[in-house]
Amino acid sequence: MIRVHSRGESAVICRSAVFVVGLFVAGLAAAFCPACGCAGEGHEGHGGEGAHEEQSGTQPSDTKAVYVCPMCPGVASEQPGKCPKCGMNLEKKVVPGKLETVIKQLHGAFEAIRSAMGKNDTDTVAAKAKEIQSAAQQIPLYQPAKNKEKIADFKKLASDLGEKAKALEEAARGQDPAAIKAAYTKLTTVCSSCHSQFHSEKEHAGHHHDAVPEGQGQH
Repeated sequence: MIRVHSRGESAVICRSAVFVVGLFVAGLAAAFCPACGCAGEGHEGHGGEGAHEEQSGTQPSDTKAVYVCPMCPGVASEQPGKCPKCGMNLEKKVVPGKLETVIKQLHGAFEAIRSAMGKNDTDTVAAKAKEIQSAAQQIPLYQPAKNKEKIADFKKLASDLGEKAKALEEAARGQDPAAIKAAYTKLTTVCSSCHSQFHSEKEHAGHHHDAVPEGQGQH
């Protein structure tokens, strides 16, 4: 038996159908991430570092995931765990896939520090010293370009680099020109030692530690 609807009934049915379809489409839209289109429950959105990494278990081929101590310079691991020095939980961080990239970052930080010291810009000195600490944590995760059999010495120099960079940061925050100069000298001594023992000429190219700029310590 076929029922023939009046025009008024047809209009009501049509509007109801549109409403149901609209709900279905809205439901589909809510189920997918608006930024990337991925689906699945428990998606925490974007903006947090590695939001999609944790879901897929992968990251760009030119980076690698490591775990570092937020308090102890030079402590880093490729596995999660606790810091062997202070016992704090290691924090996940995505770093460059190649040591050469880290060395370039160090070069840039040293150049910025030299320039800032010449202008008595202690804020920049402190900020760049902090960047060197971060890079120092990453260095032990790579193989040096030469003298690979001395990997323990390589890691020790990386730890020393982080500690000396931390001392420079503290001196800069204290705005003590003499302390900044002394800390910078110690930092460059460690860096130069690491370069001469473990890095290639290509990595070392363009990276020089000259004397402290004349402006440093002048008011």
